[in-house]
Amino acid sequence: MRKLLLSLVVLMTFGFYGFSQNEIVTDVIGERLQSCDLLFDLYDLGSDGWNGAALLVSFSDGSPSQSYTISSGNYAAFTLEVNSGTTVTLTWQPGGNDSECFFLVSYADDGIEIYYLPSGSEPSEGFLYEFVMDCSHPCPGVGNLTATAGGGGTMEISWTAPMGYVDNYDIYRDDEYIGSTSEPYYLDEGLEDGIYVYCVVPTFIDGCSGQRKCVEGVCSDPNTNSCNLQFDLFDSFGDGWNGAALLVSFSDGSPSQSYTVSSGNDYASFTLEVNSGTTVTLTWQSGSWDQECSFVVSYADDGVEIYSVSEPSEGLLYEFVMDCSHPCPGVGDLTATAGGGGTMEISWTAPMGYVDNYDIYRDDEYIGSTSEPYYLDEGLEDGIYVYCVVTTFINGCIGQTECVEGVCSDPNTNSCDLLFDLYDLGSDGWNG
Repeated sequence: MRKLLLSLVVLMTFGFYGFSQNEIVTDVIGERLQSCDLLFDLYDLGSDGWNGAALLVSFSDGSPSQSYTISSGNYAAFTLEVNSGTTVTLTWQPGGNDSECFFLVSYADDGIEIYYLPSGSEPSEGFLYEFVMDCSHPCPGVGNLTATAGGGGTMEISWTAPMGYVDNYDIYRDDEYIGSTSEPYYLDEGLEDGIYVYCVVPTFIDGCSGQRKCVEGVCSDPNTNSCNLQFDLFDSFGDGWNGAALLVSFSDGSPSQSYTVSSGNDYASFTLEVNSGTTVTLTWQSGSWDQECSFVVSYADDGVEIYSVSEPSEGLLYEFVMDCSHPCPGVGDLTATAGGGGTMEISWTAPMGYVDNYDIYRDDEYIGSTSEPYYLDEGLEDGIYVYCVVTTFINGCIGQTECVEGVCSDPNTNSCDLLFDLYDLGSDGWNG
């Protein structure tokens, strides 16, 4: 504040050529008003205070440094208003028993965690962590989202709560709002057999909407259908499997099968119809050169892999339950990278299987399709966008929706004023 007042005095006294004094003062004051509270939660395992230890907090904007500690007992909390854009540095001052000390730094309005020093860490003296204060920080989405089919046309959606003070969760099925809950689960009822995409959006107590997270759920009676398995067998030397074989057995009493690559060949392929819900057991019968052998088991209709192995060992290899309405996988390694001129490149790795195309969504709105593992979005304004990619396989199966957040920002358009205060003790200018 003293710096600001001094600047105002200099401006009013000397003036500047080429721009308005009021213009600069407004920009400086406007920047200062963008602030919010940090919350410091301090804990002590021994319930005897921090014994001389302290968390030291300093600020790049010249605000007074702070020293936080627990004088006695096992807990203390402090809040402090900090300007957005300020670099905040956390430093540790050791005490008599640092192994008992731990703390959490978060945004006070919604509880979003910034830094956590866990119990038993016994921090070392000096620098701990540094971050830039962001009062418009994005709020996180839920974690470990799953959709599990139950009996009688039901689906249970469950997740782990994000860090922060969540008010409620909004639930969507195939982009249609179906309800809200304050608990980390939701039961959807009255469903027909089919594949559904569920999305969960948390709302925090300050009104901030968390990132949208989605998952695919399959509602199906496993006893009503059957489909084909495909077995692709390979021999790296090209002389067959030399007595080795893949033995396949079934829990529903279907005849067991023995598959091999015949002499003089490097490849063989087999398909077999299996009832959904049947447990399939894969066993290896060793031959003379098992190190040359490998195979892949997949669903024949869409190529979704179930199991693969190279150089198998004698005995039980793998066991799985046949699921003819199996969920198809989503893309991997999804990224959204801002380019110049209001563009965003979305890229990913293709899932295992026979993909037909990818549908692209920006903020839940369909914007295009592609058969390649990338997409260029153009004509964007600066802002934060959520991109989702939905995979469609050649048999019509819809892959799991995968989403990512992208920030479109031209570094040359986000600007603010610097103020340069120049002084001369001799009052005769800087002499060149």
